[in-house]
Amino acid sequence: MKNFKIFSILFLFVLGLNSCSSDDDFTAETPEPTADFSFEAVADNPQLISFTNLSVDADEFMWDFGDETGVSTQKHPSYQYASAGNYTVKLTAMNGDNTSTYSEEVSVLGVPSAAFSYEVDEEDTYTVHFENQSQNVAEYSWDFGDGSEGSSEASPSHTYAETGIYTVTLTATGAGGTAEASMEVEVKDAQPAFSNVYIVGDASESGWNIGSPAAFTQSETNPFVFVYEGVLTPGNIKFSTFTGDWCDGQWINAAENGTSITQASGFIITQGCDGPDNQWQVTEDTQGRYRITVNLEIETINFEAQNAPYSELYLIGDASENGWNIDSPAAGFTQSSTDPFIFTYQGTLNPGEFKIATYTGDWCDADWLHPTQADASPAAGNYEAHLGCTGPDYKWRINEDTQGEYLITVNLYEGTINFEVQ
Repeated sequence: MKNFKIFSILFLFVLGLNSCSSDDDFTAETPEPTADFSFEAVADNPQLISFTNLSVDADEFMWDFGDETGVSTQKHPSYQYASAGNYTVKLTAMNGDNTSTYSEEVSVLGVPSAAFSYEVDEEDTYTVHFENQSQNVAEYSWDFGDGSEGSSEASPSHTYAETGIYTVTLTATGAGGTAEASMEVEVKDAQPAFSNVYIVGDASESGWNIGSPAAFTQSETNPFVFVYEGVLTPGNIKFSTFTGDWCDGQWINAAENGTSITQASGFIITQGCDGPDNQWQVTEDTQGRYRITVNLEIETINFEAQNAPYSELYLIGDASENGWNIDSPAAGFTQSSTDPFIFTYQGTLNPGEFKIATYTGDWCDADWLHPTQADASPAAGNYEAHLGCTGPDYKWRINEDTQGEYLITVNLYEGTINFEVQ
């Protein structure tokens, strides 16, 4: 009986040990994850996609956003795509060694951007061509800033009615929204290729000085027109568009070398010293004062001889050898063969007074040249011209201190008179 009790106790003890060993060896099974997600574009930024992770039974995640660049391990990431397009996004959901993959194509709309450039038409500077540089848009609305109807073309052209500065606005709309861009556009008259023209040559006042030649004057109403007035003497001329060194810029040359200024009509443009070095020619027969007009727009040149307002001048008065004889004065001024506006007289002036007639005949027939004040002394200055018997009858006065031999020079172009004691 005693042995039976001991055996029973041992049996129960062993049975208890076996029962404890079975509980310790039990392992719970890890569930299989299921990958899933949804997505939506962020408002006002369609290229930024927000992803919502819908996976179950997963505690780690790996995102591949399908653009060969973007990855993430966040549970609910957002991703900014660089450009619009269709991308296959893959989510791998993990739970221990167990994984699940889910893919879905995401259509990304581009962020709309509005941009444009413009250029002025080469032939009509009032016409502007616009180049649309917008992205991710499909519809366009142009406001040209001049109150006109505008345009819905992608890259329109517009002709303005007048010069000015206009604010042009492009509104561009696409699936991702609307964008706007504005720019000021200046519309102005056409401008010439050169802003300066100079006369150069031994027939001109400049000589062959390219460093500081005499300049033409650009027209205020037509920037393509340049005008020069001056005396041309026998020799040659051409025109530069620059100063400095002979080969620094472009030249305006005669179409044929040796062309007479009286036969000039057009010209050619040459670069630096590349030639041909064609020049216009001035002879003794064609020398004189000229008004030269260069029109860069229609490529013409015109030499217009300038005629003096008077062809003869006479000293009239008791201080001169002619006395008060207006009908047939004995001596007159000599007109320059080079510059028809220059008249000179050399003779003796005696005590008395004089004025200068521009004619012979009757006292009131034509213009007289007078000093600007009564009893003027023989000194350099300006003169006034009055018709016949009109205006103040001012005269130059010679006294015993100022009498003598004089060289008198009248410059009709500048309106001056000079007395040089001989």
